[in-house]
Amino acid sequence: ALVLGRMVRRDKSFLMFSLTAIMFASLVFSASRGGMVSFAAEIVVLGVVFLKRRQARQLLVVGAVAVLLATLAGGVGMVVLRTRFGMRPQNLIEGRVMVWKESMQGIREHFWSGTGLGTFWLAYPQYRSTPSNLRWNEAHNDYVQVFFETGLAGFLLLVWFLWRLGAWVLPRLMNDQDPEFGLILGATLGIVGVLAHSFTDFNLQIPANGMLFLLLCGLATA
Repeated sequence: ALVLGRMVRRDKSFLMFSLTAIMFASLVFSASRGGMVSFAAEIVVLGVVFLKRRQARQLLVVGAVAVLLATLAGGVGMVVLRTRFGMRPQNLIEGRVMVWKESMQGIREHFWSGTGLGTFWLAYPQYRSTPSNLRWNEAHNDYVQVFFETGLAGFLLLVWFLWRLGAWVLPRLMNDQDPEFGLILGATLGIVGVLAHSFTDFNLQIPANGMLFLLLCGLATA
């Protein structure tokens, strides 16, 4: 984002892209399916931004980088990825999706105010209807867990926060004269990655990830 936003000198572009490749390699070897999908979402958003800005050169660079990173993932990380992506879809259905479905009963019973912050691991077992040898301390979906723990009031606050964040960031992403475009773009992509991954995991329940998310929000809106 800093390179495409012209915030670094051209002679440093190769170094920046190399660092990006190293971070991507670490993502591949983490074998996180949600992480890979979230990164793909970031690349799509990056392409859409430059498409909306009608910057064909940057759009071509994004496409080329996406192809190179996909080749890297397919060549270097295929041994790792084959195991993770080759798992039966039933494993996901019997796990996370089942927890989400069972959490709906708790949401209905505590619709307005929820069960209380940080109480998912205590309240969820009473709604568990299928046997499992795992202990589900989180819902593996931050949006479901926010609704479960804080009810409609807390969930609406979350929606309001994201709406205000988007209303602040989007105009700056479309502003050709903004001198901090590259920084805002990079922070926005990080925000998109966290929010996308939060559909299948509990990133915002981890203090370090939550603080990083808030830091990115601060960078995007400062």
